[in-house]
Amino acid sequence: MSDLIFSYDLEQKCFDLNLEKTGNSSEQEFLESLIGMILFTDCRCESWELPQGEEDTGGWFANNFGSKIWTVLNRGKINNQLLDKITNYTNEALDILVPQYIKNFKVTVDKSNTGVNLLIEVTSPTNITYKIRV
Repeated sequence: MSDLIFSYDLEQKCFDLNLEKTGNSSEQEFLESLIGMILFTDCRCESWELPQGEEDTGGWFANNFGSKIWTVLNRGKINNQLLDKITNYTNEALDILVPQYIKNFKVTVDKSNTGVNLLIEVTSPTNITYKIRV
């Protein structure tokens, strides 16, 4: 389905290019890669969306590809307001995938001992539901 796979390593908690899986990826690997690229590409935001004292609106001025999750990373305590922002930013970023790449999706965000857990349940065009953890 794709030439390069951008895969998430649960142990190291990071995305990286997976050169071992190039050229022969499954539907799930393709969707995980696509979602990872979108969520961890900085989308341009408005100045009012930035944390106090920040000036860089990030992203590329010509489009809205990516997510605004970067605006809330490492910004203090994890509370319900922060979890709501992450949920909203994730929903906003992944909307561009419907209906071309996925039929629908559901985002669940919760607090863990080490930070934030993000679970995305994606229904593919082939009606298979995948759970993608970030």
